[in-house]
Amino acid sequence: MTKARRKKDGVLQKTLTRLVEKVTEESRVLERVITQTVNRIKERPVEDKRIYSTHEPHVTCITKNKAGKRHEYGVKVSLSVDANGFVVAHREYPDNRHDSTTLGEALEDWVEATGSLPKRLAADREPEILEQVPKVAIPRKGKTKGPNEQTGWFKRLTARRAGLEAIISHLKTDHRMNRSRYKGLAGDHLNVSWAAIAWNTKKWVEGCRT
Repeated sequence: MTKARRKKDGVLQKTLTRLVEKVTEESRVLERVITQTVNRIKERPVEDKRIYSTHEPHVTCITKNKAGKRHEYGVKVSLSVDANGFVVAHREYPDNRHDSTTLGEALEDWVEATGSLPKRLAADREPEILEQVPKVAIPRKGKTKGPNEQTGWFKRLTARRAGLEAIISHLKTDHRMNRSRYKGLAGDHLNVSWAAIAWNTKKWVEGCRT
């Protein structure tokens, strides 16, 4: 009886501890929401890391500037896709950092997944010179074109990069990448992983049929 009572008390203590931690965390989030609301009403500067969701405080506002959808709310996702359209690696960010700052980590993820650097690479604008990759198709800023921008391989890689938008659309609409049912940034990573697995499996099955 005493042993059972001690076990019951231990479970109860752990439950109460988790409850206190959760309430404390929620209180901090609500305090930040109240503060940013008051600052907004009084036209005072609002902190950069705003709270857009009390249930998922890590999400951010991502500007799209598209017709009918100027903004999206969630996490920023970086995808690494091979020449056949398979998702090789992905990474999630809890902020709206510029695309040019994610390429280095994307290359690290690619090497970890495949064991080597890609021979060809197409991406958004990137300030660093990637000498370790033989062919890199990244448009130069401004009106002045880069030395390789008129070559055939550069144009093909750029077109392939544009085709990535179609893959992203399928991941969102067909495989629910934009509908995460998991909590936190780790949950978002898991959700993207499931979407990528579903997409890759579908492509593999289609390839087996042909």
